[in-house]
Amino acid sequence: MKETTDKLFIYNHWSKSQKFGIMEKRNIRSICLIKRKRGINTMSLQIRKDFDNKNNHWLVELEGEIDVYTAGQLKEVFKFIIGEKKEDIKIDADKLEYIDSTGLGILIGALKRLKQEDKDIIISNIRPNVGKLLKITGLDKVFIIEG
Repeated sequence: MKETTDKLFIYNHWSKSQKFGIMEKRNIRSICLIKRKRGINTMSLQIRKDFDNKNNHWLVELEGEIDVYTAGQLKEVFKFIIGEKKEDIKIDADKLEYIDSTGLGILIGALKRLKQEDKDIIISNIRPNVGKLLKITGLDKVFIIEG
């Protein structure tokens, strides 16, 4: 329960930071670092990747949250898999709890590289909050959305 409360506190604080400027953004980073040092897991991301030879596409399972602190991890995975085989990427977002504009930018960048080879990113099993963000930003028309 405490972990959930901490996450809500961080999200509320983060949304306030967008209104009040960069000083607040630095404060939120400090809060996250302090909580990590105390053993409270805030804003984490786990990525599982595998190439499906039968269907000839990458399977990427995302679990956790993609934000300014974890987006680099996703970017490195996309660089690796696109460098290895430029094939469609199917993302299972069933366990993706949150994504911010940094994460969306990583997805768009990966899609841009794939489109050079007429490949796509397919996102499946989207949670309502993530789906709403994709719809608001118009990205539900850019990516292939399943389920």
